Amino acid sequence: MPHVRTQQIVDAAVRVFMRKGVHQSSVDEIVAEAGVSKGLVYLYFKGKKALIEAVMKRLFAPDLQIAQRLLNGNEAVSSRLQEYVRAFAADVERYRALLPLFHECYSMLGRNRRMRELVADYYARQESFFRKMVLQGIVSGEFRACDAETAAVSLLALQEGLIMRWMMQPETTDWSAQAEESLNLLLRALLENN
Repeated sequence: MPHVRTQQIVDAAVRVFMRKGVHQSSVDEIVAEAGVSKGLVYLYFKGKKALIEAVMKRLFAPDLQIAQRLLNGNEAVSSRLQEYVRAFAADVERYRALLPLFHECYSMLGRNRRMRELVADYYARQESFFRKMVLQGIVSGEFRACDAETAAVSLLALQEGLIMRWMMQPETTDWSAQAEESLNLLLRALLENN
């Protein structure tokens, strides 16, 4: 039951944040949207900042779950990375309506230490996924020997750079096509038999 209630509250927070913006929203509005008591919201969340964190964690969760599943896969690393990009692109399309919320949350990184830590943790986990994938490719002989850390940073920078471009120009950015082509460029540099 607690998980269902927290999901209900986070769902309400997303709707209120989308409608009014993060800064203009209040816990009272989220309480009303969720149809629960204020005490229940405070039982699970310390306040609006905790709700913002919960929303961001929810947005990050699918990517991290896909990464974990693919990390343990048996297919060629390049195939798994291509599958990751396709799955991530599908998430980007699903999140299109949440674009204003992404803008607002990312703008908080410079002023909000906890938000910065949350995003830094997400980046660290994504970077770790990419590094482990590159290492798997090197060990299997699929990828040439290279600095896996640099390759991981490049893959993460590619992903996040395209996200930023999409956030600034959503109507002209075909995230899926650009991400797949950019990944293919990087893979050509990594593949052992170029």
